[in-house]
Amino acid sequence: MKKFIYLFVIMLLANAAFGQNVAVNTDGSVAHASALLDVKSMNKGILVPRMTTAQRTTIASPATGLLVYDTDANSFWFYNGSAWINITGPGGGGSGVNWKLSGNNGTSSSTDFIGTSDNQSLRFRVNNEHYGMLDTNGSILWGMHTGMNNTGYSNVAIGTKALYNNTNIFNLVAVGDSALFNNGLGVTNFGEGMFNTAIGSKSLFSNTKGYLNTALGYKTLFNNTTGGGNTALGTHSLYYNTTGGNNTATGNHALHNNTTGFRNSAFGQAALASNSTGNYNTAVGDQTLSANYNASENTAIGFAAMYRNSDGSKNTAVGYEALGWGQSGNYNTGVGHQVLNGNEGIYNTATGYSAASAGSYGSRNSVYGALSFTANYDGHQNTAIGYQSMNANTTGSFNVAVGNSGLTGNKTGTYNTTIGYNADVTIDSLTNATAVGANAMVNENNKVVIGNSSVTSIGGYANWSNFSDGRFKQNVKEDVPGLAFVNKLRPVTYTLDVDAINDFTSKDLPAEKKQQAINPEKKNVTYTGFMAQEVEKAANELGYKFSGIDKPQDANKQTYALRYSDFVVPMIKAIQEQQKMIKELKKEIEDLKKNK
Repeated sequence: MKKFIYLFVIMLLANAAFGQNVAVNTDGSVAHASALLDVKSMNKGILVPRMTTAQRTTIASPATGLLVYDTDANSFWFYNGSAWINITGPGGGGSGVNWKLSGNNGTSSSTDFIGTSDNQSLRFRVNNEHYGMLDTNGSILWGMHTGMNNTGYSNVAIGTKALYNNTNIFNLVAVGDSALFNNGLGVTNFGEGMFNTAIGSKSLFSNTKGYLNTALGYKTLFNNTTGGGNTALGTHSLYYNTTGGNNTATGNHALHNNTTGFRNSAFGQAALASNSTGNYNTAVGDQTLSANYNASENTAIGFAAMYRNSDGSKNTAVGYEALGWGQSGNYNTGVGHQVLNGNEGIYNTATGYSAASAGSYGSRNSVYGALSFTANYDGHQNTAIGYQSMNANTTGSFNVAVGNSGLTGNKTGTYNTTIGYNADVTIDSLTNATAVGANAMVNENNKVVIGNSSVTSIGGYANWSNFSDGRFKQNVKEDVPGLAFVNKLRPVTYTLDVDAINDFTSKDLPAEKKQQAINPEKKNVTYTGFMAQEVEKAANELGYKFSGIDKPQDANKQTYALRYSDFVVPMIKAIQEQQKMIKELKKEIEDLKKNK
């Protein structure tokens, strides 16, 4: 047998020596023309020398191309002329290394890599379709058909069909399915379509020429085509924007319907969600200005502030639901929880918790104080300052209330003024009534009350001056009765039942507005004066229209009062009559003396 093997080897060597091809097979076929040795078998292989790593590395002067099987590494190794190379795994030098699908070991971070060693882009394919590229121009593309038309430099696109139609526009970032899908189409001028960043599925999908846009979130700035300088953060934010520019939207659906509006800022879910063409609006808070459509120059800060406004412009609202229900009011300013909540009027100002919360159609009102002016519907040019001041006013106009709970009894009255804590009218619908001082109450038209029932002194450093200019007095008559009127008067002293007065003047007011005696000592003070009803009777008996009587229009609701300064006139007349009588008596006396 050994002789046969030796003979076979000699024959092979002989054939090789003469340059002939050798075929080893069982079917009698000749060797392929390109092969020196052509071995064929259907059930056997070729064994190369097998040895340990130690045996392999001790082979003296191995020939280049020498092949062995390393039983320690369980892999084929060949000598490349300078080192042994592992055919089936990474080895020294890296040249000719095969990377395993199941991973590799023994790699060197300084020498081993996947990529090219020349200035050529590295492309990735799946099913022979474009799935990514590391471009030599600095662009990074990853995903099915991502940036497949891109020639622009320094672009980053990650996601299916991201940056799909872009060609030579550069400095773009698109992350997400179809992000910046149409960017660059129709660009004719330098700068168009540049410097856009889109992160999110279909973000900036329709953008063609718009530049300097930033979109973060699902379908953010989806319909934008040429609008520039926009920033959208949140699902569907600035979704319908097409040409509007320099808008900022942060929050889901913020500025969702904006199309051409520009320089709007929205921060919060659905903030300015309905805005289409309005400009220069600022909304901070969920649902702020959410119904605004075409109005401009509004500022709303706080949850649902101005959330129903659609057409009103140049408004400022700060606070939860501030100006929340108004739809078309202009030039209004509200600061506080639910202030001017239903406002449709113009030039209104409200500051404080729920101040002017009803709002409605009133205009040019100024309100400062929590829960003040809360019921107003159509009152105009009112001023309310203080907690709960004018909180019942509905249609009253031209009123002023300064002080906590001031003028709370007024609903429809006009031209009324109250100054002081709880200063008020006791009857609704008064006109030109004034109450000054804490708990001061006025109960009649064209009347002024200073102080309350506990006041004991009203004065100053000069006498009160009444209007008295002859140029404006008509129908002047000398018909003032003197002694006849004075003799009918009954001067008395008295004390005041302060509690009864308070009960009477505040009987129609709510419990919290009932008057209480602040100065109990006033009950013991003795006064000098007249009884108003007696003065009235005396004047009526003489047919004298005495101006010193302040007669109530309704004695069941209002009190009598006297103007004591007016008593000077009939008293002077009485003195004049007395002087005349004295002169006449003197003359009679002188005549009697002469006739003696």
